[in-house]
Amino acid sequence: MPERSRTAVVSIFLFILLAAASALMIFQEATAGGRAEGGPVFIRNVRLFDGERIVQKTNVVFAGGRVTATGPEAAVPTGAEVIDGTGKTLLPGLIDAHVHIITAEALSQSLVFGVTAVIDMFTSADLMKALKADQAAGRAAGRAFFVSPGILATAPGGHGTQFGIPIPTLRGPADARGFVDDRVADGSDFIKIILDDGSAYSFSRPTLDMATVSALIAAAHARGKVAVIHAATLQNCRDSLNAGVDGLAHLFFDGGTDPEFGRLAARKKAFVIPTLSVIQGLGDQAMAIAVAKDPHLSPYLKSADIQGLRRSFGFRMDPSSYGAAAAAVPLLKKAGVPILAGTDAPNPGTAYGASLHGELSLLV
Repeated sequence: MPERSRTAVVSIFLFILLAAASALMIFQEATAGGRAEGGPVFIRNVRLFDGERIVQKTNVVFAGGRVTATGPEAAVPTGAEVIDGTGKTLLPGLIDAHVHIITAEALSQSLVFGVTAVIDMFTSADLMKALKADQAAGRAAGRAFFVSPGILATAPGGHGTQFGIPIPTLRGPADARGFVDDRVADGSDFIKIILDDGSAYSFSRPTLDMATVSALIAAAHARGKVAVIHAATLQNCRDSLNAGVDGLAHLFFDGGTDPEFGRLAARKKAFVIPTLSVIQGLGDQAMAIAVAKDPHLSPYLKSADIQGLRRSFGFRMDPSSYGAAAAAVPLLKKAGVPILAGTDAPNPGTAYGASLHGELSLLV
């Protein structure tokens, strides 16, 4: 795909998600507590963060799913519900840019914690179609907005085949075009690729070769789709960026370091979803424990959330692997690479919605 076109695709991908998040936050507030959709709401004396700047004290009016007025002089509309925002902050809905949605309830629980949009990174085609049909028909009130690739691209016996979801695997570059065409027919929003031979975790499993990865990226771009990759090692990430992938679904797990990594991602105009929460969880559960104990979050955690935060992986990696991934984040920031916050929930040590607050803390 030409450089300018690929940049445009990535920009559109991010813009749609940001717009969806803000719209869903407003819709949820407008319909909470049984209010009729579209009824005006007036929030008084609230601290406002609009995504770019902070206004310490202002009024906000919204109705019909849109902000209609802001500022200290904004008037109370006739029949509006008035909310006192003193001591509170109003902000656009949060986006979890890496989750795995298993049930519709996961989308509802995400919304509890202010996550109004999620980027699912792999689920069954049937569930994806059902959830997207609900959204299109207006049956998804009370759920976070959902974007998904559906089935992921992996090798026979590769990562992703262990979860019990039927997956049409790829044996070589010749399979790439048909795989992408099938995902587009499913209604997938983008293409998810796996490049992970297990070496980052000290074991071995099959994975796609770079020729197949490159063919998948080319096929995705030919159909106007963003290609996102789970690349486990620093070298996997480098190779994927050089092959033209649009985004990394994780940072690397192998403890690799490269002072040029941020500049490489910037040159390739890629975005990165670090998923520091799950990478840290491979070595210890410090952030999972902090999320479970946070007094602002814990009252809203369900028993399943607490169990998820307490779970650990069946193996433990050297904490230096997390340190290397965390050290890459400022390199990306300095180079101007778009960084998206994602948790990889519901992996061990994570919970839908709540863990995004921990992820944001780790990124800070």
